[in-house]
Amino acid sequence: VAAMAFAARLLPSCRRSFAPGLASLSGPRFLLAVQSRLHSQFASASVLRPPSPPGLVAPGPAGRFDAEALLGASARSFVHAAGDIATFAPVSVASRGAAVKAKRDPERPKRPLSAWLRYLAEYRGQNKTMEAKKVMKAAAAEWKGLHELRKAPFQSSYEAEKKKYDEAFKAYTDSGKLAAWKRDPEKPTKPLIAFLRFSAEVRKQNPQVKMTEQSKLAATQWKALSPEAKAPYEQKAAVEAKTWKEAMEKYKASGKEAAFKEKTGRDVPDKLKAKKAAKEAQLKEKEQAAKAKAKERMAAKKAKETEMKLRMKARADVKKAKEAEKKTKDASKPKAKAKMTAKAKAPAAKPRAKSKASAATKASTEATGTAATGAAAAASKGAPPAPPSQGS
Repeated sequence: VAAMAFAARLLPSCRRSFAPGLASLSGPRFLLAVQSRLHSQFASASVLRPPSPPGLVAPGPAGRFDAEALLGASARSFVHAAGDIATFAPVSVASRGAAVKAKRDPERPKRPLSAWLRYLAEYRGQNKTMEAKKVMKAAAAEWKGLHELRKAPFQSSYEAEKKKYDEAFKAYTDSGKLAAWKRDPEKPTKPLIAFLRFSAEVRKQNPQVKMTEQSKLAATQWKALSPEAKAPYEQKAAVEAKTWKEAMEKYKASGKEAAFKEKTGRDVPDKLKAKKAAKEAQLKEKEQAAKAKAKERMAAKKAKETEMKLRMKARADVKKAKEAEKKTKDASKPKAKAKMTAKAKAPAAKPRAKSKASAATKASTEATGTAATGAAAAASKGAPPAPPSQGS
């Protein structure tokens, strides 16, 4: 939107200022050129751009314009001119801060340096000690005030090389190499969907209608069609889509797609993606390894704690056993002492028992003798004998 507003504001003055270089351009092509210029001015603040010197625009053969001169010295970094159309073509893609240059067809002719860039190179060679920023400003200021006769050598060299370049580029384009670099000729072409097939028929039937109106007309008629009327287009599209998928599988399996991408530099996003995936996988592997090590450390720590607990328990059990044994020993000591005392007393008790037994026997003998004596005396007196005592 900004580019269109910018172009609309400058269109009349630009056509007057840059004529006849832009006189042959149609409105859309001129707007595209201005859009590219706007992009080159605001797309990257890190790119140093000199002011566009006057007098750089020179009409090329067949009414072409010098896109590089129109867009300034930085145009080589942003714009490739094919015919009389300037198309935006960034020279690098960036991923996570790392810029990777896109490949360029080695067979494509190289565009010659403009008169301004030739003069800038000469000025830089004469002022090698000057800073790059100051060199650009000083060279631009001198170029603006430079006489046409002084500019003529640079202009003539550029125009001579530009003529050779245009011829070589036309031959390169006509040979099909440019198209082959943009798209692999061996890649199967994707078939049209049902609606686009119907739209093509509507365009053939209404060639006098504008393109935008044709699209609106086709969309309106397609919506009004019944499913039966849409069926032939959809069936044909489905059959061709199936054939195309099979052809694409064979094309990818053959390695032609990968070879074309590598040749043209279109494999850069895939490589960056693969590199990112590999890096993520490596980080994930490291994380898993760290987790595994942490798990092993925790398991070792738990095993050590368990071993310590078992050792402490074993020590406690040994201590308890010793205490129980000591208690048993302490409890058995009085019994042993009593037994020892009893053993010690037993030898002394035996003589006493013997003496007691002998005393009792003596007493019984004496009693028996006394009773017998009494009985004999009674018998001599005529009295009945006394009964014998129980002890006798």
